[in-house]
Amino acid sequence: YLDHQRRHGFAPFAVVRDGRLIGDMGCQYLEDGTDVELLYRLLPDTWGMGLATEAGDAALAHAFSTRGCVEVVAVIAEDNQPSRRLAQRLGFTPGNVGTYYGQRLQRHSVTPEQHAHAVAQRLTEARTAGPELVR
Repeated sequence: YLDHQRRHGFAPFAVVRDGRLIGDMGCQYLEDGTDVELLYRLLPDTWGMGLATEAGDAALAHAFSTRGCVEVVAVIAEDNQPSRRLAQRLGFTPGNVGTYYGQRLQRHSVTPEQHAHAVAQRLTEARTAGPELVR
């Protein structure tokens, strides 16, 4: 990530909770160098807390507002349901399957408008759900 940061001015960042490194998330160029990709990895014991959604929102906001990206992609294994659900919560839409990093992965993409709509939808759901947290 440090090399990507030096060359391009952005890279994924560490995700820390209560002083503990729990993963990494952020954007970098996809291996072919044409698309900006959102990466996310969190330790399994932190799944289901909404942390990936929160960090994903921050990473996408940075990509769209600071970096000026008009689209961000994520490449996801078709059988990785948790990752696919996160991408959907963040506003990504599925696309074609291709070979990325030597694997058959499905390309998902999101625009600033799609991400803003997904955030607004989650906020609306949270308001109507009452005191329960909507992830």
